[in-house]
Order: sequence, then C-alpha cells, then structure tokens
Amino acid sequence: MEKHSYKIHTLACVALFTAGNAAIMQPFYGKSNFLAVFLLTALFSASFALLSVAVVNLAFKESDSRFRKILRYIIAAAAVLAAIYGAFSTVFDYVTFLGKAQLPQMHTALIALATLGFIVVFIKISHTAILKYCLFMAALSVAVVVLLFGVSVKLFDFAALTLDASLSGSDCALSFKCFLKYFSPILAAVLFVTLANGKTKTVNIWGGLGVGFLILLITAVQSVLILGNSGGYEFSYLYAVSVFSSGNLFSRLDGFVYFLFFATVTVKIAVCAKLLPLIIRRLVYAKHF
Repeated sequence: MEKHSYKIHTLACVALFTAGNAAIMQPFYGKSNFLAVFLLTALFSASFALLSVAVVNLAFKESDSRFRKILRYIIAAAAVLAAIYGAFSTVFDYVTFLGKAQLPQMHTALIALATLGFIVVFIKISHTAILKYCLFMAALSVAVVVLLFGVSVKLFDFAALTLDASLSGSDCALSFKCFLKYFSPILAAVLFVTLANGKTKTVNIWGGLGVGFLILLITAVQSVLILGNSGGYEFSYLYAVSVFSSGNLFSRLDGFVYFLFFATVTVKIAVCAKLLPLIIRRLVYAKHF
C-alpha cells in the first residue's frame, strides 16, 4: 500500500495550530514595541520547535535501546501536558470570545458544552481526517486573511505603525511570556504529526510556524493600522474588520472573522485532543514503545 507523506497537510496543521487562540486574543496588538515582541516570540517558538522535532524524532525512532524508551515516556508525558494545556486554554479563549462578542445572548454553559462536543468528535475521527481538515481550513483561512487585509487598505493610517526592532529586558520578558502562553504547546503538534505520519521534518514544522506567524502578523498590523495601537480592544481584529463597509453586498464582514477564529481554534483543539489516544495506542499496542 502506498504511504502518503502528508507534507503539505503537516504544514497546514502547524500553521493553524500556531495561529490558534492567538488569532483571537491578538497578543501582539497594543504592545508599545509590538514588532520586537513579535519577532522575539517567533524566534522563541522556532527554536523550541527545532528542539522538539530533534528530540521527538530521536525518542520515537524505532529502537529498543533503554535510553530511547525512557526518553519516549518523558516526551509523551510532556506532550500530554502540553496538549491538555493547549486544549483547555484554547477552549477558554474561544468560549470567552463567543460569550462576549459572537453569541452574547447564548448561555456560556451551552457554548462550552457544544465545544466539548467538538472535542469528542475529534477524538473519534482518524488522524488522517484531521490532517485533511487542516489543509482545507488552512487554504480558506489564508484566503480570508488576505481578502480582509486587501479590502481594508483604504482605511489604513500608516502613522499609527511604528517599526522599532530594538529590544529591552521588558520586551524579552513579554515575548517569553507570550511564547509560554500561546505557542509552547507546539510540542503537542510535533508529536501528533510524528505519530500520524511516522516522522517529522523540521522544514515542514518551520514552514507551518512561518505561515501561522504570518497570519498573526497580518492580522496584528491590520488592527494597528485601523484602530491604532492603544490596546483598548479585547478582540482587536474583529473590531478592525467590522469598521470596513462596502455597500449593500458586504456591509459587515464579521462572518469571515468568525470563520477564521473557528478554523484556528478547532485545529488546535483537534490536534491536542487527538494526540491523547494516539499516545495511548502507541503505549499499549506498539511493541517497540
């Protein structure tokens, strides 16, 4: 039987996983030196992803050596913690967004229950179906981001954008905090694609990170150019897009933003949720684990 590499699927998966709940919360918007914070956070994430790929490929290489067996359990435990944190933090941010902005009239408990239903579905479906879902949603999400940026150009106030790449101690601390809060679960994504596909290449992970951070950069820049960088908006990208009006056909473009947020958070939740049964299956059934 022919084995599919799913290289582009892996890239798409990591891209939306990276954007995740950060696309909703926009952690770089409102920072006085947001470009430096963005670049340093991306550097922290890329370095951690490189380390994750190297350690995961070493630990999960088919071998019966005691060192690799011990390392597998350590990495599996760390990835489980990362997946649990990634899933719950993403669910919390998304439910908060739905309750405050998209569906304020709906009870929070019902929103949380529906989100948990998604998690159950993702656990039950195959990992190949999740990878294909990632590719489909990534293509649409990139198109949405480019479209919304393009139609908003005429509203941009370029005076609001200050490009300062200088770094201070507070910028470094803020970047590392941002990395821990939104991007440290990348270990879960690396292990997911490894268990789903047999091996992970750094170029695919870095490519996905690059696309994910590009999505975040475009949405952050659009928010700054339209709203300014005061940081006075909890969901800045939604409000930045809501400002745009184009006659009767597209009087409101909020629906595109809702789709983007849905795509990024469901992929992150799906990967985190599906990783758990993949690890359990590997622990129980794989002879070399």
